[in-house]
Amino acid sequence: MAPPADFANYPDVVQGPDTGYDQRVDHNPVLRGLPLVVGAEIGFISRYLLNNSGITKIKDMPELDHVMPTFHPTVTPLGPTGPMLEFEPELLTSKHASSKSPRYYSAADYHAMYKSGALTPLQVVETLLDLTTGGGKYNDAWADAHGAERLAVEAAKASTERWAAGAPLGVLDGVPVGVKDDTDVKGYVNHYGMKYDGSLPAFAVCEETAWPVRKLQEAGAIVLGKNKMHELGSDTSGLNVVQGTPTNHLNNAYYPGGSSNGAGSSLSAGIVPICVGTDAGGSIRVPANFNGVYGLKPSHHRTTAMEGTVCVTGPLAATAADLTIAYRLMAQPDPSCPTQARFALSLPPPAFDDPGRSSGRVMGVFRDWYNKADAPVRDICDRALDHFASQRGYHI
Repeated sequence: MAPPADFANYPDVVQGPDTGYDQRVDHNPVLRGLPLVVGAEIGFISRYLLNNSGITKIKDMPELDHVMPTFHPTVTPLGPTGPMLEFEPELLTSKHASSKSPRYYSAADYHAMYKSGALTPLQVVETLLDLTTGGGKYNDAWADAHGAERLAVEAAKASTERWAAGAPLGVLDGVPVGVKDDTDVKGYVNHYGMKYDGSLPAFAVCEETAWPVRKLQEAGAIVLGKNKMHELGSDTSGLNVVQGTPTNHLNNAYYPGGSSNGAGSSLSAGIVPICVGTDAGGSIRVPANFNGVYGLKPSHHRTTAMEGTVCVTGPLAATAADLTIAYRLMAQPDPSCPTQARFALSLPPPAFDDPGRSSGRVMGVFRDWYNKADAPVRDICDRALDHFASQRGYHI
């Protein structure tokens, strides 16, 4: 089967090996407390447990011996790159989940309050900075700004003036957002989840703003600050013993997930409706899941070209509408980047009843593995599959 012509670098279809499913019971012991600490510190014990789990055997699969590795998996959809798709009316009117007990204020909520004059962006930002800096109740999700809070106040004043003049930039004008502490924002320091040492070049103040963040700012969004992250993005729990672990406000007994832990925490607290995160092995998707919010790992290089082979920059948000708004703005083509600028305009899929919709939507489910799940888990997943089949036109 030939690869589709409307993609660049689309991999060839290759028949995989006919390998049976062999579910083996994990014989690793369950360790907690002091035994876990000892096992992690003694080299030969940790190596034994790692090897016994089978994780290290993936590289030794004989089926991979003759497979050419893909070092940069950039599959680019081709087509018109034109201006960003306009926002549908429903995106501009999305409200928080419950009017009786509001948890998350959406971008549309802020927009409506600014439009009515009930609040100004400056009032919002000053209030939120009191909550997220110093001894503020929600400061554990935010990295030290080293005085850059003034940039948020300056942006809020400019937004307030635009609203007073009746000339807002759009639905995000004056809306506070967070940015993960590995993504450049002019005037801020990237800590990457590490202990700050101003004498090191790694902690120099950023001189430029990353493209996807810049597009949010150009739409009027106000960067409230930098969200904490798991140290060097090296795990998905969100634990950070150096800077402190952000709170999971959905369940205080659980980790917030990572490595975009500060983003997940600040969204679950309702501090901001949108955050910018990065994701290689789940760093957007895991905290979104753990905190009951939304997250998207875009296609490789879709929002900005990154040097790594798996990491991308994408949005997290309190609502699906906010996620869509942020993604469309962040994914606008960067004329200075020959890789990212080649992506075709991002379009929503056609509706289920659209006559122009493709009839080829297929979702594969590996039942041998799927059926090993506990019954309550299968029931929930079955309902999700039924939804895709009946409401989204998928053949399961």
